[in-house]
Amino acid sequence: MNNIVEAKGLVKSYGDFKALNDIDLTIPSGAISGLIGPNGAGKTTALKSLIGLCDVEGELQVAGRDPRTSRHKLMEDVCFIADVGM
Repeated sequence: MNNIVEAKGLVKSYGDFKALNDIDLTIPSGAISGLIGPNGAGKTTALKSLIGLCDVEGELQVAGRDPRTSRHKLMEDVCFIADVGM
């Protein structure tokens, strides 16, 4: 089975605060997944990175594309609906 998301070693810092600290995430195609955690755990940052709205360090592929360099093409195949305005 192919993976829709493959992330390895994602890191994102806001000043001294690390919102993502060496995160690995794999989501198989067709899976229904959710991110849960307390406020400030990095959930929104992780989701923003998956659609190219937040630059992160590490390896990242969504639907076979790197959202940091192919966001426009990725968004032809991916829909993201946030629970709050972004």
